Amino acid sequence: MIQKWFYKRRTKAEKTRTQLTPQATALIKARNYDSEKYTVCPIDLVNFNVKDGNKDGLVNLSEKTCSCMKFQVDKLPCRHALAAIRFAKKPFGDFCGDCYKTTSWVEAYSGNIFPVGHPSEWTIPEGVRSMVVYPPPFRAQAGRPKKKRYKSAGEHRNGNTRHCTICGKSGHNRQNCRNAQPFRFLYHQQHLQQLQHRSDHVDHTGAGNVEKKATIHKNVH
Repeated sequence: MIQKWFYKRRTKAEKTRTQLTPQATALIKARNYDSEKYTVCPIDLVNFNVKDGNKDGLVNLSEKTCSCMKFQVDKLPCRHALAAIRFAKKPFGDFCGDCYKTTSWVEAYSGNIFPVGHPSEWTIPEGVRSMVVYPPPFRAQAGRPKKKRYKSAGEHRNGNTRHCTICGKSGHNRQNCRNAQPFRFLYHQQHLQQLQHRSDHVDHTGAGNVEKKATIHKNVH
């Protein structure tokens, strides 16, 4: 795996013809596009005051610094520095850290990774072969040792998935249920329907009783 990984990256690095790596080149292009709107006010040959409309940047090309601190942290010119470098008519690559250059990329993968072979073919020194490695010292903690792992979120103690009692979905409980409000509204609507049905049933029963009493009274008289 590492052998194949090294070979692919070394081949890609050797085919790169730019001074900077492709990732660094893309980042420089994006920052340079944004810095084209900046106004550069030169102080001397190496110090520049770059105005971006929000927060000005004081750039020193000799020390490779900027008051926004991105130039120093990234080891890559920030937008203020790119505007100053472009004003000074100097190449961007000269102000980038060595870690962003293609030469360092090629050098990082210049070594070869060989397979280790079968363990029977290994040459192990006698001192290493006779060495006995013991496990690190262990100090038992107080109390009964744990035999079961801690259940993660959403798991039930008996191994079943825990479901929310409000919406019925897994992965959360009723305290942090995001579907609680729609469900409560639906439950409220169903409850009102049940009450309306009971009221209609009572009214219908009451009306029947009144008619029955009227019939009995008429027959008596």
